[in-house]
Amino acid sequence: MDILLKQLKGVSMSVLPITVLVFILNFTAAPIDTQMLIRFLIGAVSVIIGLGIFLFGAHIAIVPIGNLMGETIAKTNKAYMVGILGFILGFLITVAEPDLQILARQVNLASGGIISGTLILIVVSAGVGIMVGIGLLRILYGKPLNKLFTITYFIIFLLGLKAAEEFLAISVDASGATTGAMTTPFILALGLGVSQLKGGKTAEEDSFGMVGLASAGPIFAILIMSLVRGLTNIEGAIEAFVPHIGVFTPYLRIFPQFLKESALTLVPLLILFLIFDKIRFKLNKRSKGAILKGLLYTYVGLTLFLVGVNAGFMEVGRVMGESIAEFHPWALPLIGFLLGMTVVLAEPAVYVLTEQVEEVTAGHIKRKVILVALSAGIAFAVSLSMI
Repeated sequence: MDILLKQLKGVSMSVLPITVLVFILNFTAAPIDTQMLIRFLIGAVSVIIGLGIFLFGAHIAIVPIGNLMGETIAKTNKAYMVGILGFILGFLITVAEPDLQILARQVNLASGGIISGTLILIVVSAGVGIMVGIGLLRILYGKPLNKLFTITYFIIFLLGLKAAEEFLAISVDASGATTGAMTTPFILALGLGVSQLKGGKTAEEDSFGMVGLASAGPIFAILIMSLVRGLTNIEGAIEAFVPHIGVFTPYLRIFPQFLKESALTLVPLLILFLIFDKIRFKLNKRSKGAILKGLLYTYVGLTLFLVGVNAGFMEVGRVMGESIAEFHPWALPLIGFLLGMTVVLAEPAVYVLTEQVEEVTAGHIKRKVILVALSAGIAFAVSLSMI
C-alpha cells in the first residue's frame, strides 16, 4: 500500500504542471468550452489514479515476469535459443502495445487505406523482435553497445537515403510508438534478467540499451518494407476533428472500448507467463498469486489512464493547438516547449525506466535527474517541431 501511495503522489506532482498550464492557456491565449475544461479535469484525475495503479501493477507483475523470463532465456546457454526466444517475446509484447495499435490505424487512414494497419503492426513487431533477440545476444557475449548502435544506425542511414520521405517519418513515429506502457517495462526487465544471471563487472551497464536497440527495429523494418514494395507518394485524407459533447457521456462511451483494448494488451503477457511458469518458473502459490494480482492492477490502471487521456486530454491539446496556431502563431515554439516539458512527466514508460535506472545503479543515478533531462530534451524537440 505504501508503494501505491508513493506512486500516486509522484504522478500527481507530474500531472499538476500540465493541468496548471492548460488553465493558464484557457484564461489567456486559447480559451476552451466549459464542458471541455471539466472533462479535462476529470481526465486529469483519471490519469493520476490510472497511472499510479498501473505503475504499482508493473512493479509487482510486469518487471518480475520480465526478470524471470530473462533469467530463463539466459539459462538455456544456447545462442540460437536466446535469439529465437528474444524474437518471440519482443514480437508478442509489441503486437500488444496500445500506442502501436493507434499508430497503425492512423497510418492506414493517412494513406487512404493503401497501407494496411495489420501490415504495419506485424512489420514493426518483427523489427522489435529481431532487435530484442540481437540485444540479448549482445548481453550474453558482452559485446560493446556503442559498436552495435553505430552499425544499426549506419544501416538505417543508408536505407533512409533510398526510402520515400513519408516512410522515413512513419518509421521514426513507429519507433516512438514501441516505447510505450507495455513494451518498455517488459524489455527493460528482460535485459536486466539476462544481465543479472550472466553477472560480471559490466552487469549493471549491460542491463541498459535494450529499449534503445528495440526502438531501432521498427525504423529499418518499415524502411525495408517500403523499398521492397516500392511505395512512394502515399496520400490520404484526414477526418475533420469533432469535439466530444457532454461531460460524462464521452467517458461512458469509450470506457468499454478501452476495457477491451487493455485486456488485449495484457492477455499475451498473461499467456506467456502461465506457459513459462508451467514449464520453467514453477513458482509457489503465493508468488504466482502476487504476479497475477499485479497484472490485474496493471489492467485496471492502464484502462483508467487510456480513458482519461482519450476522453479528457487529447481533444484539449487539439483545440488549443488550433486556436494558438490561428491567433498567436508566434507563441507556438514557447508553448510547445512548455507542453513538451510537462507531458513527458505523465508517460508511464518514463516512470518505469527512471525507477529501474535508480534501482540498478543503487541510487547513484537519481530518477529526478533523468526526468529533468528527458523533459528538457522533449521540450526542445517539440519547440523545434513547432518552428
